[in-house]
Amino acid sequence: MTYFAQALIQGLTLGALYAQFALGIAVIFGVMRMMNFAYGELIMAGGYAFLIVGASNPIYGVITALVVTAVLALILERIVRPLRTREATAMLVGTFAVSYLLQALATLIFGANPKTGSAGSSLLQTASVGSLSISYLDILTLCSSVVLMVLLTLLLNRTRTGLRLRAVAEDSSMARILGVRMNVVIPVAFVVSGVLAGVAAVLLVAQTGTAQPTLGVNPLLIAFIATILGGLGTFRGAVAGGMLLGLVTAFLSFYLPSSAKPFTSSIGYVAVIVVLVLLPNGLISSRNLRTRV
Repeated sequence: MTYFAQALIQGLTLGALYAQFALGIAVIFGVMRMMNFAYGELIMAGGYAFLIVGASNPIYGVITALVVTAVLALILERIVRPLRTREATAMLVGTFAVSYLLQALATLIFGANPKTGSAGSSLLQTASVGSLSISYLDILTLCSSVVLMVLLTLLLNRTRTGLRLRAVAEDSSMARILGVRMNVVIPVAFVVSGVLAGVAAVLLVAQTGTAQPTLGVNPLLIAFIATILGGLGTFRGAVAGGMLLGLVTAFLSFYLPSSAKPFTSSIGYVAVIVVLVLLPNGLISSRNLRTRV
């Protein structure tokens, strides 16, 4: 029972982190129906910012990471803005280009080898509750995920900006006719996505202690899988997909025999495929997306 509880804690922690990855993708997709392939590089930039500045002061490192990712997200929005009136593939290519550009810049500035640091290393200490152990970083991951989800819910349901975001997500053409200023609403969505990327970067670098130009590649893949698993076009689906993916990965890593542990990710992705075969629209499908299809 203790072994199961420890696996559950690890799964919830991993799922919370994956949910943050997925939310950053879901915010942009919900508003623009566009997959942001540069999202991983936002995480990478935030990771470098936290690692460098956070070495002397972790609080300043967190603030710097959030500012860097939010500013880069705004720059990305300005780059893809002229492509909004074109086909969706044009925006996808645009985000691909920005992704490779940021990776190249990071390699040029910091080098291709991983950069290590001690930012957030104190969070790796563990606390014991009976026979269970949980690190302070895991507690921070769970708490930050809950806080971010609550704040995002309040933003979408209790503010005018949030209502405009929801209106654009439901029907961008009608929202434009009703006077919603797209050049104001869409940048807000990018800033929210950038902040989510910044928080994810801090948690990721605090856990690994390293940053490299390809830091955001794996989180980007996880975010896409979790978003599709949970259901495109819905924030609740992104959270559900991230949590389920994290739980499946954690339980597989705990219960698989040692010889099969290298295949944990592969088996987890097979489980995702099975879910999508049974539920093609994901765990929580978007009504708006169904009507479009």
